Amino acid sequence: MRFHFPLALGMAFTYFAGAASAHTPPRYTVTDLGSLGGVECAATALNDKGQVVGGADTARHGKGPENVTNVFVWQGGRMRAVPGLDGSHAYVDAVNRAGQMTGAYSADPLKAKFASALFSPSGKVRLLGGFPATQHGYSLSKADGVNAKGQVVGISNNQAFFWSQGRLRKLTPPAGYQASEAWSINDKGQAAGKADRAVGKAVRTHALFWESGGRVTDMGVLPGYADSVGKAINNKGQVAGWVGGTRGTPGRRITLHYQAFLWQNGHMRGLGSI
Repeated sequence: MRFHFPLALGMAFTYFAGAASAHTPPRYTVTDLGSLGGVECAATALNDKGQVVGGADTARHGKGPENVTNVFVWQGGRMRAVPGLDGSHAYVDAVNRAGQMTGAYSADPLKAKFASALFSPSGKVRLLGGFPATQHGYSLSKADGVNAKGQVVGISNNQAFFWSQGRLRKLTPPAGYQASEAWSINDKGQAAGKADRAVGKAVRTHALFWESGGRVTDMGVLPGYADSVGKAINNKGQVAGWVGGTRGTPGRRITLHYQAFLWQNGHMRGLGSI
C-alpha cells in the first residue's frame, strides 16, 4: 500500500491512504504542493477528497518586509488562493469533505482580535461567536475542528466549545479542570481535546473525550507520564494523541519525554516513540 504525503515546502505534511498490511512496511510518496509566489508555505489539514489547506506566502509585501500570506486550497496538483482570506486576516486549522474550513478571522489584524470562524470554499466567512471574557479582558477564540455535518469545535476564552447551526455551547471539562480546548470532532459529534488542572504548584493537562450530548471522559495518562492531549478522533470514537512528562530533579538535568497513544472504549494504549 502506498501512502501519499502532501508537502508544503517542508513546512508541514500529512497523508491519506487505506490501512496497510501489518506485515508490509508502508511506502511513501512526497509531493511538493507548490506556492503562491512566496518562499514559505505550510499545509495544516487534509480531507477525504485529497484537498489540502493551509497558508502560503504571496509575492506581495505588507507594511513591513514580510510577505503577505493567503489561505490556500490544493487539489489535483494545483494550489489556489482562497479569495478574501488574506493571511493577516485569517488562518485555517481543519477542512471537511465539503471543503468547509475552520480557523480564525480578524476584520482588523492590527488589533489582533481573532475570532473563531467557518470558511466556505469560496472564501465566505461565518463568525461563530464566543464566550464573555473572564480574565485579563481576553476575547480571542479559534475553531479547531469541523466534521462532515459542518459542526465545529474549538476554544473561546479558555473554554472548549461546540458549534452547530448557529448555536454555540460549552463543552464542560470534569470538575476541578479549567482552560479546556476541543481539537477534533467526528461525524457523530464526539470530540477530543484537553483541559488543565492545578496539582499543588504544578499544572497538569489531561486528554478529554466528549460525547455528542456533552458527557465528558478523562482519558488519563500512561504510567510514568504526567500529561496527555487528545488531538484527533475518527468515526469509531478512537482518539489519537500524546502523553508527556519530565525526568530529573530541580538543579539537575531535566528531559522531556513523549509517546503517542491510541484511546478507545476507556483504554489508552501507548504507540511507542522514535
